[in-house]
Amino acid sequence: MKHKGAIGSGFPKNLSAATLTAVAISMPAGGLLAQGASELNVQIQGGSEGKGFAKIIEMFNETHPDVTVNLQLLTGEQKTGTNLAVIGSNNAPDIAVVPLNTQVYTQALNANALMPLTDLYQNTNLDDRVGKSIVSSFYVDGTPYIVPYLTNFYNVIYANVDMFNEAGIEFPADHRIESIDQLIDWTNKFEENGHAALAIGGASGYLVSWMVDAFLPTITDEATHTNFLQSFDPNIEVTARYDGPEFTMVIETLDRLNKAGFYQNGFLAMKGDASVTEWIVGNAALALGGNFDMPLIRGGEPNFEYDWLVLPSLGVNPGRLNLYYGDAMAIPRNAKQPELAQEFLELMLSDRGQAAFLEIGLLPTVNSLSDDQLASIDPMIKAMLNDIGTNGGVVGWTSAVPGGLGQQFIEPLLQNMYVDSTTPQEIAKKLQQRLVDFRAGRY
Repeated sequence: MKHKGAIGSGFPKNLSAATLTAVAISMPAGGLLAQGASELNVQIQGGSEGKGFAKIIEMFNETHPDVTVNLQLLTGEQKTGTNLAVIGSNNAPDIAVVPLNTQVYTQALNANALMPLTDLYQNTNLDDRVGKSIVSSFYVDGTPYIVPYLTNFYNVIYANVDMFNEAGIEFPADHRIESIDQLIDWTNKFEENGHAALAIGGASGYLVSWMVDAFLPTITDEATHTNFLQSFDPNIEVTARYDGPEFTMVIETLDRLNKAGFYQNGFLAMKGDASVTEWIVGNAALALGGNFDMPLIRGGEPNFEYDWLVLPSLGVNPGRLNLYYGDAMAIPRNAKQPELAQEFLELMLSDRGQAAFLEIGLLPTVNSLSDDQLASIDPMIKAMLNDIGTNGGVVGWTSAVPGGLGQQFIEPLLQNMYVDSTTPQEIAKKLQQRLVDFRAGRY
């Protein structure tokens, strides 16, 4: 599977569970299943997705009034680990969350646990409406087994502008941080005024390694970065080494930021949403997040002026926002309602279904929405999209490589580094050996 290193044609255009929590969203009249009625069990992730799926369920019940759709909420740990056993069990959901960059996806494929979705792709014209350069990542030997449903970008630094003014820092009009030195200088000035610099969920399982995605493309040329994204495939020659100077420098930079006090005290015990909430209530000057945090931010009604920034470059290329198309869904082979599941997914991928996500502040994965539908995009998100249109976006390393080599492997290593239990050089060596083992099929 190949991953492109720049923004593709799937981006919106014209913009200048063994222990799942099941929640019945839609029930037939009377609260009991009518004779001949059925249930559809759909896994979703947390955050704001539930509101979007509630709208899609309402649409689905217009033509399927006797179907009860149960949303099953996955934790981050479940979607990257234990959900594999659920998908392969006799109690598999009808629609499963199977992110592209997780071991759940690769191992479910190896176990033949997912149904092919060729008909769905054809019925929804997904190749053209998302973009062939993007959906190519979802094909395995010419067959798709998962479907994307949202477009995300991340490594957005949300900034409390009032704290900048209080510290005597001029907020960058171009949303760019000049260098790591400038970031550390800001950290010191924030601390002088009694404020933490960055709120980040070190216990989220993903936020710590996101910063690898931000810095790696700024210190590598395009060919080197692309090889880092693709070399897990044994059919692709390894030309970029994890124990080489580029990747090692990225890890050294993260270590330097930690030692400079950039991360908020206690960050290793903090979850993702909690870190954004810390920023919303004014406990930090900055927060690491993505477009998907905007509903939480707007709903939290911060009592300060806020804006956004892009992390700095390490020297070769400018900093850019990271793109992620890998949030995906699949129909397990053990699904009890595969036909209904496909109908639900086709509705979700229709322009009407995709607009339901847009209405709550999330971004669709298709490029076919009308100008009227796109007009509802949050103005700050639109500014970020325009920045991507002008400066480009880049697919992140943890978004592209399987979790057993990428995010799930490096997160605990970085956490250990932050408590001085390992070094950047040791992490780089472990990653290089992991690559060798991964290519040999040992993970």
